[in-house]
Amino acid sequence: MAFCVQFKRRAMVILAFSAGAVASFAALALNVDERQISGMNAAVRTVVAGVQSSLLHSVFSALSCAGSVAVLGPMAAVAILWVWRRGASDRSALAGVMSMSSVLVTFTLKAIFHRARPLGAGAFPELGYSFPSGHSLNTMAIGVTVAYVSYREGLAPRWVVSAAVIFSLLVGVSRVYLDVHWATDVIGGWSVGAVIAAACALFYEWPHSARDLAPTSCDDGEGSNV
Repeated sequence: MAFCVQFKRRAMVILAFSAGAVASFAALALNVDERQISGMNAAVRTVVAGVQSSLLHSVFSALSCAGSVAVLGPMAAVAILWVWRRGASDRSALAGVMSMSSVLVTFTLKAIFHRARPLGAGAFPELGYSFPSGHSLNTMAIGVTVAYVSYREGLAPRWVVSAAVIFSLLVGVSRVYLDVHWATDVIGGWSVGAVIAAACALFYEWPHSARDLAPTSCDDGEGSNV
């Protein structure tokens, strides 16, 4: 019974979180070039331009670098391997690997929306299209998923999940501060990344077999330690 209750509770939280993230992305995607969205982007860019400093530029440049696929990918791969080698379930490792689909999702969405970047990105023509932010999307999807399964497997404290979310938020802010993304690019990236992380978490939490949700299993509490 405990297993069923815990699973259903976690599933409801994950699904509710996903619904909010989907709604957020849909609102941005359907209005990606609308005047209201453009006005908000311009207003945020103006505010950020007024708080530029060499110290903040260095800090946010470091955060942006840490959130790149070139750095995040190998770090996540090592973390997933570490979790698996510590005796975690194969499902936890697979959830971590699944989260890396965010890289393909990023390229696909950028190709669909074709949004131009702010002027600050002019020095980096290799960056490509702007919406959504890949740094924001990938850090939210990969970082949060790896942190979540590490916590659920008992290999990391609960606060690691919060730390992963905060890291993604800071990376997103860094992209706006460095003027290589619009604010709504970052929000869109966070939203899609959150959906991917939620999907991976739901996959991890899903009963390992139909027997786990059978009435007899719920009644006798079997699987409550899963």
